[in-house]
Amino acid sequence: NPRYLKRDGKTFCNIFLWDVTRALACEIPHWWGTRELNANDIALWLAAHGEDCGWHRIRTADLAAKKADLGHPTVAAWHNVGGTGHVAVVIPGEGGIVSIAQAGALNLWDAPLEKGFGTARPIFYSHD
Repeated sequence: NPRYLKRDGKTFCNIFLWDVTRALACEIPHWWGTRELNANDIALWLAAHGEDCGWHRIRTADLAAKKADLGHPTVAAWHNVGGTGHVAVVIPGEGGIVSIAQAGALNLWDAPLEKGFGTARPIFYSHD
């Protein structure tokens, strides 16, 4: 979708995540008050406000994959101190493999977690 293509040096993982979670009726906000949330802000929002909005932290990647396999909206969020963070949607995969869909420097569908996050260790959240 052209909405998520990288342009002018900007990427849109935050917009993709917002669109997906809004469509699934478990919105992770694009705006909080008067502030537009980037990926780092979303990671902080999930840690501070996610539980109040139905988002529960999932302790391991394996459990996140299982939640997605069961049909629960599940996301990965990485806060990069001093840099740009990243967020993605965990999608149902095969045999506990963490598969993601994302917008960003690479727009991916059904890709392994490492392809979107590299060596970064995101925190996982699922909505029940």
